[in-house]
Amino acid sequence: EFDTVQTEALAEAGDTGFAIPAATEEAPADAATVPAAADPYASVAVADAEPESITKWKAEFEARIAAKGAESEKALAALQEKAQAEMAEWQAGYEKKLAENQKANQEAQ
Repeated sequence: EFDTVQTEALAEAGDTGFAIPAATEEAPADAATVPAAADPYASVAVADAEPESITKWKAEFEARIAAKGAESEKALAALQEKAQAEMAEWQAGYEKKLAENQKANQEAQ
């Protein structure tokens, strides 16, 4: 267990207390030049490769999603057109009724 004097001395010296082993040999510049036996993660890369069935499913899934998206956009556009038509009809009815009420009020005076 370190006491505060030892901890402060290590901090002043720039030592974190962890020893990092020096590289004994120079690392290759290109990862492709590392032999498979020397690469401990080579089996992980092979295991991460996606099976063809999953790749095919993903492509089909993306196509289905794109089709559903286009269909929903088309339905939304139709709803917006219908809403605009209904609003125009309501506005016309409102203005007609307002004009009738104004005329009736003027006649009543």
